[in-house]
Amino acid sequence: MKDTKIGRLDLDLFRLDTVLPDWGVLQKKYGRYWDTYTIGVLQLGRASDSNFSNLLALFLKDPVPSAIGLAGIAIIVAGMTGNSLCQ
Repeated sequence: MKDTKIGRLDLDLFRLDTVLPDWGVLQKKYGRYWDTYTIGVLQLGRASDSNFSNLLALFLKDPVPSAIGLAGIAIIVAGMTGNSLCQ
């Protein structure tokens, strides 16, 4: 059986500096899941977009979208593992 490492995008994301978030580390660590989350769930656009860092910083500072973003992470993880949140 292959060992599986579970990453905590939620914890890593909210550990970023809210003024100038260094999201490149998370993009490398989470790869396509980072893109799925920031583009599809948060709708911040691509990391290469000129406003991406500013939008990410705004998201990290706002407590309401943070809760919504965490729910999005749960949905992505459930989809990746083939589980349903509606059981």
